Amino acid sequence: MKAVLEVHAVDAQCKLAYEGYVDLDPPVAQIGIPLGRLSCLVFEFASSSFLGGSRGTIIQQTLLRPRPGAIYDVKVTYKNELYEVAIRETPPGGGRARDIELAGLSSCRR
Repeated sequence: MKAVLEVHAVDAQCKLAYEGYVDLDPPVAQIGIPLGRLSCLVFEFASSSFLGGSRGTIIQQTLLRPRPGAIYDVKVTYKNELYEVAIRETPPGGGRARDIELAGLSSCRR
């Protein structure tokens, strides 16, 4: 199993501009996303069976506009063939954290 995070900038017309990717192989990774700008985060899970047999890819994506001073924790898990992405935002000043619902590009306002 291989997990990768792709980051795309989202413009006013909801079009994507690829910015790069991060391999999520290490257990903890710190990633910088521009503040106040809408980004599309694409989490890609790729698997292949032993000896190069069947392969599969699962993609989960969400739009995110990070707020200045807020802290975002993203937990990406794979267990028993289930994939999960959970994003939690802690507001500036350390207030009460909240879960951020995943919202794909179709939720982008045109």
